[in-house]
Amino acid sequence: MMAKRPPLSTVDKVLALSASSQLSDLARLRALASCLRSGIGVRLVSTNPPPGQTMKKRILSRHHTAILARFFLVGFLLFLWVGPISAQPIPLSIGASVLPEGEINAAYNGDLGISGGVPPYTIRVLKGSLPAGLGIDNTGAIIGTPGPLARNTSFTINVTDSSGSFVSKKLKIKIYKALGITTASLKASKQGKKYGAVMKATGGKKPYHWSIVSGELPSGLAFDSATGKIAGIPTETVSFDLSFQVTDPLGGKAQKSFSLPVAPAVECPRAEPGSDIVHFGSFRQPWDKIPVITLSGEPGDPRINFTFEAVDCWNLRLAEIGTPFRVGPVVYTTEIVPLDFLAAVSASALGEGPRPDLPESVQKMEGDIIVALSDGDFVSFSARYLSHGKVVIGIRSEQVFPLTLRNVPRNVIAHELGHAIGLGHNDDSTRLMCGRPAPCRPDAFESKTARLFPLTVEEEATLLELYPLDWTPNP
Repeated sequence: MMAKRPPLSTVDKVLALSASSQLSDLARLRALASCLRSGIGVRLVSTNPPPGQTMKKRILSRHHTAILARFFLVGFLLFLWVGPISAQPIPLSIGASVLPEGEINAAYNGDLGISGGVPPYTIRVLKGSLPAGLGIDNTGAIIGTPGPLARNTSFTINVTDSSGSFVSKKLKIKIYKALGITTASLKASKQGKKYGAVMKATGGKKPYHWSIVSGELPSGLAFDSATGKIAGIPTETVSFDLSFQVTDPLGGKAQKSFSLPVAPAVECPRAEPGSDIVHFGSFRQPWDKIPVITLSGEPGDPRINFTFEAVDCWNLRLAEIGTPFRVGPVVYTTEIVPLDFLAAVSASALGEGPRPDLPESVQKMEGDIIVALSDGDFVSFSARYLSHGKVVIGIRSEQVFPLTLRNVPRNVIAHELGHAIGLGHNDDSTRLMCGRPAPCRPDAFESKTARLFPLTVEEEATLLELYPLDWTPNP
């Protein structure tokens, strides 16, 4: 007969309780380990049998208990006292093999690429030195701005971590000279003529990138940001102030300012002193605004270009004497001013009849100064119609003498524009405003060279009196 199983001991009861869901896993493990350490046989009781099943009991012998004890005790001790096994640290290393290039006066940012070991690190330069202006922080970042004395350098870096491990590496940094613009000045351009100039730089690292940071090029010129080339055909005159900037891949930057003068397509000389020049008064009726010029003529008329030349020359002269007053812009129209009206105004200017009224078609024309390029044969003139706020300039046909002579048409147009802004005649045949009652006539403007005749010093003074330095247009 099988012997009766002994009743559950106190330890059995504890273990039965520990197997229940009322205790945590750790509490059950500790209870079981306590019994196993004492060598007591253990009866594991399932206190929560599945539905429809009776409670099952399993008795472990002392032999089985001893074997289990070893496993439980080792695992339990590792869990409670030893804890998780720590991973071995990654070896200390300097990852950088090539450091970024630098440039004098350009911010530098490099990194040693330190990894592994036990931070924080201590970093020293064992041999050689960093370029002047650079330093290393405790993370291995190399920062700063190379100074004027910075040069290419080689050096040995030592990195030590908090556990005493260290590593060394030899590195070098290449330093470029400071970037700078070497172009001294821009050559003058000429209106209507092909122009080319190239900005030059030295130092830094190519490729360069150019830009205009202030000012604008004259109309007709273009700027290549890759080559620094200025090219084209300028269509407007006066001097343009520009600031150029060049940059490079290393962050280098340099700027320089220049003046780009655009001379008129024809010679437009300043006034020169003269002696015994007689001035016959002037219209002396200044404008209180910038007058718009309407140019009336047939398409293809060569005098159209002469008119633009004359306007540009006048504006250049006005700028040179310092007044803010200008003439223009110029608006072109194919609407023709009636020839009979122009001939009648010309006759009245010579004292040969009354001045006719301004035709309604001309009144409706845009602009303040109407330049009529006629095909009629009359003496060219400038006539003011104050009640309409307009000046009408009539220009004789270029097919009629003396406008058939070279260089004459452009000077005749410039002469009449002079009347339109307030100047009268003088008696010097070498000057633009020579005219009645002096004997000089338009054929005096004939020249093999495309040029506009100069004013007198007195006429420049008159313009400055009519349009002073503080002249401002009415709103």
